Amino acid sequence: MYSYVSKNMKYPNQAKNTGVEGRVFVEFVVNSSGEMESIKVIKGIGAGCDAESLRVLTEYQGTWTPAKHEGKIVNQKIILPISFQLGNDKENPELGKQNEDGTYNVVDQAAKLPGGMESLYAYVGENMKYPKQARKLGVEGKVYIEFIVNESGTVVSAKVIQGIGAGCDNEALRAFKSYSKAWIPAKHDGKVVKQKMVLPVTFMLGKNKEGKS
Repeated sequence: MYSYVSKNMKYPNQAKNTGVEGRVFVEFVVNSSGEMESIKVIKGIGAGCDAESLRVLTEYQGTWTPAKHEGKIVNQKIILPISFQLGNDKENPELGKQNEDGTYNVVDQAAKLPGGMESLYAYVGENMKYPKQARKLGVEGKVYIEFIVNESGTVVSAKVIQGIGAGCDNEALRAFKSYSKAWIPAKHDGKVVKQKMVLPVTFMLGKNKEGKS
């Protein structure tokens, strides 16, 4: 997917002329047939970059292997960060490009958990408590946590980059930070590197008795 995006994405002239750089976060659903649907930008940078990100993903003709839960094929919501950085190689503007803090967004081998991301989602869901303020106000939505997996597989610099307030941002961050299992660090060009990642945490009232997500 990243290879497809990098080869087909065109840096918008408006963004070039105004020096706009950054990351566009695109959310989409992989349905039970392995097709992408409900594609939308959830955090953009403007200057034509948001529209270009949508164009590239909407035109993608490939299919995914659909997700499974408890042995059943299910729809899955996925977040894809797309980087716009002036001066990147035209053939591959994302892969292996280092951020100012020394981290990478896209690498040859992404950081991963031995038990898979499912174990992290399950842990956060079990340990997160729906904030009383959010429950009282009927607040629902997604909190996006950005974090870095360093060379030793430790999570550092976790922070909320897009929240919904009413106590949900702090609670999502608390539950995430309490997860203690080590990651398998990312690799690029054969070297262990720091990778920046994003985790969406969903708050939905009525999902179960305790309001966990």
